[in-house]
Amino acid sequence: MIQLIPSKRTIYSHGENKEVHLLKLNSIHPMEFETVKKLIVERTTLSEFEVGFVLGELSTIIIENLQQGRGVRLENLGTFEPSLKATAMDSAEELNLNTVKKVSIIYKPSPAIKKALKKLKMRINRKG
Repeated sequence: MIQLIPSKRTIYSHGENKEVHLLKLNSIHPMEFETVKKLIVERTTLSEFEVGFVLGELSTIIIENLQQGRGVRLENLGTFEPSLKATAMDSAEELNLNTVKKVSIIYKPSPAIKKALKKLKMRINRKG
């Protein structure tokens, strides 16, 4: 179950600061690679070495494709796509590599993951 915690934020609206209240996720540490690997080993007939190798190769394949400007779609996980932010210029002649501000990755979850997110169980933790 996901725990939500009340949070206060100050926003600037209509010329004045205003305090608002909202819910945010009570962040917990992400699952580490070794834990994921052990869980896959427990649920399959693969060895720890084999799982580590496959996950390592998956990472390498995703990186290689992103470096070529190609996204990667993993049916049950979703799609990883390269993206960039660049400065707009008045003419095409002014565009150069210095106008690229940031290269990033866009993750689009699979339909199965989107469906699972709609069924999340949540509760508000008002204690902190």
